[in-house]
Amino acid sequence: MAKETDVAKETDVAKETEVANETDVAKETEVAKEKPTDHETNVDHLEGIDPTIFDVDFDPFFGAGMDNPDDVDGIDNNPDDVDGIDNQPDDVDAIDNNSDSDSDFEVEPQNVVEEVHVDMKEFNANIDLDAEWAEKGKCKVEKANVAGDVDAVEMDDMHSSTDDSDLEAERKALLKKLRKERTTVDEGEDNVSFYVGKVFGAKEGIKRLIDLLAIKTRRQLFVKKNDSHRIRVICKGSLPDMNMEYGGGGPCGTGAKDQSSGTGANVGSSRTGGRKGSKKGPSGTDAKDQSCPWVLHISKGKDDACWMVKTFEDTHKCLQSMRVKACTSSFLSKDFMQTIIHNPEIPIKALQMEMQRKYGQKFSHMKAFRAKCMALEKIRGSYAEQYNRLRDYAAELQRTNPGTTVKLDVESEGSSDATRFKRIYICFGALKQGFKAAKRDFLGLDGAFMKGPFPGQILTAVGLDSNKGTYPVAYAIVEAETTRSWTWFLELLGDDLDLNVRSNFTFISDRQKVQSLTCTCIIPAIAKIFPSAEHRFCVKHIHDNMKLTWRGQELKIQVWVCAAATVPEFEEAMKKLKSMSSGAYDWLRKIPLHHWSRAHFTGRSHTDCLLNNICETFNKQLVDARDKPIITCLGYIREYLMKRIGNVNMVIQKSVGPLTPIAEGLLESIKNQAINYDVIWSGGTSYQVNGPWGEKCAVDVKDKTCTCRAWELIGIPCKHVVATIWNMASSGAEVGIPEVWVHEVYWLDTWKKMYYFHLQPINGPKMWPKVDCPLKLTPPTHHKQVGRPKKKRQKSITEITEGNKLKRVGKTVRCVKCNKEGHNKRTCKG
Repeated sequence: MAKETDVAKETDVAKETEVANETDVAKETEVAKEKPTDHETNVDHLEGIDPTIFDVDFDPFFGAGMDNPDDVDGIDNNPDDVDGIDNQPDDVDAIDNNSDSDSDFEVEPQNVVEEVHVDMKEFNANIDLDAEWAEKGKCKVEKANVAGDVDAVEMDDMHSSTDDSDLEAERKALLKKLRKERTTVDEGEDNVSFYVGKVFGAKEGIKRLIDLLAIKTRRQLFVKKNDSHRIRVICKGSLPDMNMEYGGGGPCGTGAKDQSSGTGANVGSSRTGGRKGSKKGPSGTDAKDQSCPWVLHISKGKDDACWMVKTFEDTHKCLQSMRVKACTSSFLSKDFMQTIIHNPEIPIKALQMEMQRKYGQKFSHMKAFRAKCMALEKIRGSYAEQYNRLRDYAAELQRTNPGTTVKLDVESEGSSDATRFKRIYICFGALKQGFKAAKRDFLGLDGAFMKGPFPGQILTAVGLDSNKGTYPVAYAIVEAETTRSWTWFLELLGDDLDLNVRSNFTFISDRQKVQSLTCTCIIPAIAKIFPSAEHRFCVKHIHDNMKLTWRGQELKIQVWVCAAATVPEFEEAMKKLKSMSSGAYDWLRKIPLHHWSRAHFTGRSHTDCLLNNICETFNKQLVDARDKPIITCLGYIREYLMKRIGNVNMVIQKSVGPLTPIAEGLLESIKNQAINYDVIWSGGTSYQVNGPWGEKCAVDVKDKTCTCRAWELIGIPCKHVVATIWNMASSGAEVGIPEVWVHEVYWLDTWKKMYYFHLQPINGPKMWPKVDCPLKLTPPTHHKQVGRPKKKRQKSITEITEGNKLKRVGKTVRCVKCNKEGHNKRTCKG
């Protein structure tokens, strides 16, 4: 009995202990309920607030009621910790690497995660900083394009209140304040984002953002309202017909009498569906249901300075379009500006394909063409507007380059406040001095056509430097190649180069597509301004004119032999030409010999040039400038001259010796030929030089002449003179080396003096001096040319065209049966 009593007592004590423990737990639970935690209090404060009013990842109350403001969701936010894991140097992913149980743990190869580098430079440009910022219980709001600083909103103001109505009003007021202050104006950015409450500082950037959104989403957005206080945009995209059923009698059902309801009922018998004025869709639904629900409404109050998004429904039910109206030529010209700047000659087809690739839309060829034209106009400036700034451009050239001549010729337009452009002439002071230092009176004259809306001609005067290179002296833009324009150009050129009427100057020019002397315009101009000058014709163009009537490779070779022959050889060459074609001989004899025969040239210019290659070479460099506006074209030529002078100076610095590189190479070739000649002294300063095949020439070292006339024409001793100099040196005469006998135009010192003068740079258009002239300068009169505008120079039929194949243009067909021209053997009727 005693044992049973002890067991009963122990059982009663255990029960009392359990009851006491349960009582303590219940009391602790009641205390916990009566005293909620700070975190639970903040959660209660969030009840009744629509979470959609905040952007993604944005909570203004985040972390406000935590004991430690650095803790988030109870995780220790140590700067060295990530995701609440203690990232000590020896710990990786909370795994003790020193543990024996984990020492042999290996990750399977297929489960290895390879971390890639992520560039976060563009991150801040594509997020809303106001919505992303949450730090230490504060929500920092930064305003853009709004004057003044915005104070941070303290979360202490969001604490709970005993009055629920006051709490709700306080919440709404603070949230409204947040939406107003969250201003992220992205004008000029391709990043388009709209949301309710977004604020814009100005109205100008809103339309571009709407267009960018339409292009980005490929939707037909339409500005329905646009006034001083509101902008409403809707989507006019095409909705897919989801009710179409094929094989039936109507679009909404088989055998339907009424296609709008999908049943056999008559619409007129229905009170609702057939009532007059009812706005019903094809299936008896409202018209709003048949349109895209996307809508954007932006407005501002009377006293507000900013625009705010009030309504934004970002849901599309329409189909994406392949041709968005917002993607205009003007928009494309701005978007592809940099592409065209780096490649102005990009083909329209390539630009069109690039546009389609970037936007995923279809663009017509004309839209791409208009976009390129708009971009080029902004890059180069308007063709018409640049004429009005020619006076300022001329003043800037004369200010930065002393001694520069700029002549502007205008004509009366009929109105009292404007004049019309006619011609402009430019000759830089540095080029004047350099040409005079060359001591070679030789110039090539040529003209090249302008391209663009205001066509004209570029007249150029190009000299020959000491290294037989081009040396442009002056250029002009005129209305056309006429006797008047050439006379005006040559008069100004003569004044700049100090050429008088009796100057013994030498000119060379082209005669392309000219069959008689009366057809060309430059011959009478030179004869009038410089009657004592020597005027050479380019032999290539003479042959081009001749082959229109007399063709053949043998005739071409013989014409060149006649032009390059010496005096004793000239007559023999002409006799051979006469035997080949009497008609070609008579036609060539009508041209004065001093215009094209080397045997009849004077030696004043120290060159025996038969071709006008110096002008052709310079004109080739201007191909990219001839289709640009006038100031851009003139600037292109000026910059080319600057660069060329600098490049030649670099070559000069590397050159050594008394002669220029070309002259030295030519003299070395002559020395190699002079080895085969014997010299006989006839007394005094005269010598007879005997060569192979019975060749004999007389040399006078005092008069510096040779019967071959090469020394007289070129200024470099010929092979006969070099042999004579060696003979004189072997006899003990102090004659020096052959380089001493070379004319000074080929000296290296002369070449250095020519390029000692540099063109000075100029400022941009914004810094040009303003010329006070009351008359506005307008573009020249435009005469529309017949047919397609000419883009390339006219080539002769002997020139190889693209694809290494000669064209048969200009050739006459001859029949092999009857030997008559005008047909072939297939069409021969003989």
